[in-house]
Amino acid sequence: MSRVFYAAPFHADFPGALLDFALSEGNDPHNVVFLFPHNRPGKYMLRALAVRPDLPRPLLEPSFRSIAGLFGALRAHFAGVPLWNAGSLDRAGLLFECIQAMGGMGFFGPEGKGIDPSTFFFPWGFHLAELFEECLANGVPPADIAHAEAGAAPFAARILERLGRIFPIYAEALRERTWTTPGLDAFH
Repeated sequence: MSRVFYAAPFHADFPGALLDFALSEGNDPHNVVFLFPHNRPGKYMLRALAVRPDLPRPLLEPSFRSIAGLFGALRAHFAGVPLWNAGSLDRAGLLFECIQAMGGMGFFGPEGKGIDPSTFFFPWGFHLAELFEECLANGVPPADIAHAEAGAAPFAARILERLGRIFPIYAEALRERTWTTPGLDAFH
């Protein structure tokens, strides 16, 4: 295509205008790839494609990819081994195992006494897993945060003070299990 930028007219139906642009130079729809931040726009594009009377039928549809899907496909292609995409519960559980390996039950402190540590940890584990996802996606390893007790609950402060030490253990555990995450796919 000769144009680098295309602005859809303000009054136009965006999926229809995007299809018009993609197919304007005689492109076969099957050879067009759309890349979106997430999967929802692809569903709207399929709907717009289905109602287009000017395209011959049967039709091989274009490819619709999300950025995370593209990174995942590239990582799967170049990994050399099958990778299992760990969900948020899996990541939180793995972090629980990593933290137990770092210091066992003493890590949970006095507020963890008399409580099942796994139920005490999991709400924090989901937040920690999301933080590590952001770090991985941006290629920035987390560092320990000193004196976090002034601005966080005691258990959260103990996690924040050890972020830089938890992260490599977590990353190694993902590698050992041949697990991947969207953030890890983006990093690689």
